[in-house]
Amino acid sequence: MQRKRISEQQDNNLVTKSGNYDTRMFFKRISRALFLFLATFVENYPKKLFKQQYGNTL
Repeated sequence: MQRKRISEQQDNNLVTKSGNYDTRMFFKRISRALFLFLATFVENYPKKLFKQQYGNTL
């Protein structure tokens, strides 16, 4: 009985560890996508504003 309880605890530890790993990877991917989106947005938005303001002078 004691041995079974210990193995159950180990299984639970494995489950929580892999769960944490999955969520960490998920947040890494989300943050990377957000960063890329923001980078392109910041790069393109001033150009758009500038064109609206001054036309195609460049």
